[in-house]
Amino acid sequence: MGDTQEAAGERLLQTLRSMKAYDPAGDYYALTLGANRRGGLSWSAQTHWVGFSERNPRWEIRTACLVDPEFIRKAWTAGTPWSAGRSPKTGCPA
Repeated sequence: MGDTQEAAGERLLQTLRSMKAYDPAGDYYALTLGANRRGGLSWSAQTHWVGFSERNPRWEIRTACLVDPEFIRKAWTAGTPWSAGRSPKTGCPA
């Protein structure tokens, strides 16, 4: 079991190392990942409004906003660790 955990840990570290680089032509989103004291996970993203739900007209439909990864990198390297995750979909106007 230890070998499996060690291999999984090494794969995770490799993935995290690869997330320290980004393709300037790619589309990127700022996500916030969190956990509460009980270990429950949460995530959020900066979004913008795209319309109302057809099924529930009072519900807003929102989509994640694109961010400039170089701007984020510069802002966060002032002392805060960062990583970039790429998505093939575009969400917000650039």
